[in-house]
Amino acid sequence: QSRQLAVGPVAMVSLLVEAGLRGALSEEDCPQWYADGQSETVPQYEVCPQPYVNLACLTAFVVGGMQIIGSILKLGFLVSFLGHPVTSGFTSGAAIIIGLSQLKYILGYDIPKSQFVYETVWNILQGLDQLNPMAMLLGVVFLGYLIANKKLAQKYKRLRMMGPLGPLVSCVAGSLLLLAVPMLKEDFGIKYVGYVPDGLMPISFGNFRLGDISKVLPTAMSACLIGYMESIAIGKNLASKHGYEIDAGQEMLALGISNLIGAGFSCYPVTGSFSRSAVNNSTGALSQLSGVVTAIVMFCTLMFLTPLFYYLPKFVLAAIVLNSVIPLVALGEAKHLLRVKRHDFVLWVVAFIGTLFLGVLMGIMVAVSLSLVIVIYESVRPQITILWRIPGTTIYRNMKQESSGAFIPNVFITRIGCSMYFANAQFVKDTLMTYIQDLEDVNPTEYLVLEMTPVSSIDSTACHVIHDIVADYRARGIEIAFAMVGNRVDKTMRKAKLKSYIGEKWFFPTVNEAVQFCLRHQHAKRKCLEA
Repeated sequence: QSRQLAVGPVAMVSLLVEAGLRGALSEEDCPQWYADGQSETVPQYEVCPQPYVNLACLTAFVVGGMQIIGSILKLGFLVSFLGHPVTSGFTSGAAIIIGLSQLKYILGYDIPKSQFVYETVWNILQGLDQLNPMAMLLGVVFLGYLIANKKLAQKYKRLRMMGPLGPLVSCVAGSLLLLAVPMLKEDFGIKYVGYVPDGLMPISFGNFRLGDISKVLPTAMSACLIGYMESIAIGKNLASKHGYEIDAGQEMLALGISNLIGAGFSCYPVTGSFSRSAVNNSTGALSQLSGVVTAIVMFCTLMFLTPLFYYLPKFVLAAIVLNSVIPLVALGEAKHLLRVKRHDFVLWVVAFIGTLFLGVLMGIMVAVSLSLVIVIYESVRPQITILWRIPGTTIYRNMKQESSGAFIPNVFITRIGCSMYFANAQFVKDTLMTYIQDLEDVNPTEYLVLEMTPVSSIDSTACHVIHDIVADYRARGIEIAFAMVGNRVDKTMRKAKLKSYIGEKWFFPTVNEAVQFCLRHQHAKRKCLEA
């Protein structure tokens, strides 16, 4: 359903797969690696590439199976805890990690891969003595062109088409530059793409061994989780920018099918890509047709056009990615959240810093955990609003929102702000008692009216607490009336025999009817006492 999401290999999942499968091949699968004693210096994929590829493809197969099963079981709801502050902070942090991973092509020297920003920055600083000034100059020039081209396209309608064409122009110009000036690659060490194998993808279904599933299962679980969360975070972020919604379960199913089918054609786990989705979005993609066009062009490229990319400079590709991810770093959104609600700002900061310093998986898990803590905190402390009547009407409003209201003599009216369950029932009871005590000097309470509209459900603990409230308040000479009780709550109260205990006469369809009954009851009671 995501219209701009581009699915394929991504840096985060690649790091997870590489780390998870490190040393996973047994001595039987890769005897040379064990025999030569290269376990400390040379990775297995360099010594035994084909067995390693088989494991990577099996990982994709398992990831696809997990995601399809998760979709069938409707586990997509889990991303409900990925609120906008979390996705924005996570996207901003991941964009910085992706951007830093591209600096090796701008700076002109190799930088070891890492999902931790501090390691990447340290590796960059350690290698500054290897800086290639020419690569840096050209990279900055091309990046400057792409940024200026985008701004001009946004500012002037006549140049609107230049925005999407910027990356293509850069690729053509970079390739022609390297062809026209051979000394750039010969004397200045400018890196380029080089030979790209062409032809159809080899089929790998027959190379799977079910006995290896246990080896790849932890890696597959990590890739499944972080791949899905990364994809849905990008998808939700882009969807919000373009004003449409996405179904998390449908996205999970689509990713699962992509991994499952891709595994049969020599693919390792794929998910939504930050960089390619950003490029897709910046070039004006409006529907999933952009993915179909990309797939067709990619297929034709693999079959016939790979020689054209031989002299494509890597600093051009890095500049395109950097230009695409810079707008994803939403520092302006953080300032906005700080003004609107500090809880959301804290979530943004935790997701952002967690992604940068704890890695993508831990960062987003910490942010989601904090979201859960806030949700639990808010639910166990529901808003309990004091209502009073607007003079000359039968309307009852929050006293904080309506300054000209008036209390009903000896009647305290309040609205419970959410469903009652075991975690918040006692809080409701204690808060009501506090309010009644605080109002004792202003408006002594003889009747308590509970407006129950927001209470969509109650559990057995809440039933016990309501029973205790009624019994306790009646012992104090205070009667309780219930207004606007929903069907689900009414059904639960009947099953718990609460309505029979409280009395049907104390339940009303509106607050005004409850108040009027309380006033009549008060009048009758006082008349009896006088008699």
